[in-house]
Amino acid sequence: MSGKKLIVVFGATGRQGGSVARALQASGEYDVRGVTRNVEKAKEKIPNIQWVKADQTKPEELKKAFEGAYGVFAVTNFWDPESMGKEVEIGTNLAKSAKEANVQYYIWSTLPNAEEISGGKFHVPHFTDKEKVFHHFYLFILL
Repeated sequence: MSGKKLIVVFGATGRQGGSVARALQASGEYDVRGVTRNVEKAKEKIPNIQWVKADQTKPEELKKAFEGAYGVFAVTNFWDPESMGKEVEIGTNLAKSAKEANVQYYIWSTLPNAEEISGGKFHVPHFTDKEKVFHHFYLFILL
C-alpha cells in the first residue's frame, strides 16, 4: 500500500461497486480494496487494486476487509442466491464491522422504502430492505 487513505469497496466486481472502485483508482488519491468471495475472478475484472476475500454474511471475515479502512462504499446484491433475503442481516454486519474498525466515512447504497411510501400497496423487498438497513447505520455508525 502507498500510504494513501484506504477505501474499501463492496460489490467491486459488479456494475455499481465496480464503477466506484475504478473511479477511486483512476483518481490516484486513494488506495482501493475490493471485497469479494472469489479473489482470482475479481483480479481479472480490476487487476490493479487490493482484493480481500470476505463474505458479507460472516462478520468474522469482515474484520480483515475493514482493517485500516478510512472509508467504505457498501452495496449489497439482493439477487445473489447466497444472500437473498438476508439484506438486513448483511447491512447490520457491515455497519457493526465498520464501527468496530473506526471507519471515518461510510457510503451505503440504498433505495427508498417502497412499502412505506405506497402505504403498503407495493411489496418491493429489494428496495425496502435496503432502507431498513439505514436504521442500523444510525445505531452503529452515527451514535
